[in-house]
Amino acid sequence: MGWSLTAVNRKNNRPVLICKVLVLLCLFLLFYFLIGREFRKAQMRTLNYFMPGSYTALLDDAGPVNRHVFDRYIIYYKLISGLTGGNADAYAMLGICYSRLEQDRPAIKFLEKAMALKPQSFWAGYDLGALYLKNNDHTKSSQILTQAISIPPQTAF
Repeated sequence: MGWSLTAVNRKNNRPVLICKVLVLLCLFLLFYFLIGREFRKAQMRTLNYFMPGSYTALLDDAGPVNRHVFDRYIIYYKLISGLTGGNADAYAMLGICYSRLEQDRPAIKFLEKAMALKPQSFWAGYDLGALYLKNNDHTKSSQILTQAISIPPQTAF
């Protein structure tokens, strides 16, 4: 007789258990989205803190390279690529930064990543082709530069 009462109580507790699980699930989702939104805001504040004050050094190809300025660019673009799970434009900018610092190996690595994610990026292709040419890899340079010049201007960025 005790067994049948336990079985009846278990059946009667099933709706209560389902309600508890649903309430816990709703609370979890609520906290997940609230915390997620705050986390994304914190990420943006972090990015804004590391954002370079000026992009003049990146645009000035003829001027001297200030290692400290480019280190800030590199930190910023690595943060962007890390937070976005791989951003072709951030990889391209990292490649350009390393190229300006005469560090060809990481420059090529990041520009190749950029081209893999966004093959229609003219400037990443142009810079990658120029680096291959600088490193006497004429075959790859020719392939990448041919690909770059075949990109329609409307989709080049």
